[in-house]
Amino acid sequence: MAKVWRYTIKLPPMGTPRPRTRRLDDGRTITYYDQSYSD
Repeated sequence: MAKVWRYTIKLPPMGTPRPRTRRLDDGRTITYYDQSYSD
């Protein structure tokens, strides 16, 4: 199972904040939230 990394990034506010995921070339999966959602 791929390791999941959680962190926040600064982006303009979204109407419906939701977790976002990215899959890296080495197989890791990143899960992150918009900054406005984590505050």
